[in-house]
Amino acid sequence: AQSSFEVRRRVREALNIPVDIPLIVFAGRICEQKRPTLLAEILRSARDQGLVFRAVVIGDGELRYLFERLIDEYQLSEIVNTLGSVGHSHWLEILASSDILLMPSKYEGISIALLEAVASGVVPVVAKVGGQDEIISANTGVLIPQSDNELQDYIKALSSLLTDLSKLQGMSKECKVVAGTKLS
Repeated sequence: AQSSFEVRRRVREALNIPVDIPLIVFAGRICEQKRPTLLAEILRSARDQGLVFRAVVIGDGELRYLFERLIDEYQLSEIVNTLGSVGHSHWLEILASSDILLMPSKYEGISIALLEAVASGVVPVVAKVGGQDEIISANTGVLIPQSDNELQDYIKALSSLLTDLSKLQGMSKECKVVAGTKLS
C-alpha cells in the first residue's frame, strides 16, 4: 500500500496543488442546507486576508452552478477546485491529502463526511449544528455557532490554523486519537 505521504503527493499532483500548502476540503450536496454562498464568501475573505491555502469542493447539487459562478466572480479559480461528485475511494484519498474540513452547514445530523475527516486527521472547522459537538472538542476542531459574526468567526478559525501549522498538525494528531477511541 502507498504511504500516506505518497497518496498525498499523488492526489495533490493530479489537482496541481503543492504538497506543502494547506488544503481545505468541503464535501456534500451543493444545496441551500450547505450554504454554498457562505462557503464562497469564507474562501474569498480568507484569501483577501492573505491566508495561504488551496481548496477542493466535492459534490453536486442544484446550487453548484451558483457556487462556481461566485468562485469566478471572486477570482478564486486559481485556488479553488470544484470536482463535482467523486467515488468514495477517491474521496478518502482526497481526505488523506487535506488538512482542514470546512462545512458551514445550516443544519446537519451526524455528518458522515465529518466522521471520515476526523478519522483521517483532517481538522474540522464546521457549523455548530446537529450532533457535530458530540464529535468535536476544542482540541480536535472548531465549532462555529450561527450568528451575525459567523463569517468573521470562520475566518478567525481558519487563520489560527493556517498561520500556525504546528497547531494544525497537533489537532490533526488529536483527531486520529479521538477517532481511534470514539469511532472504533
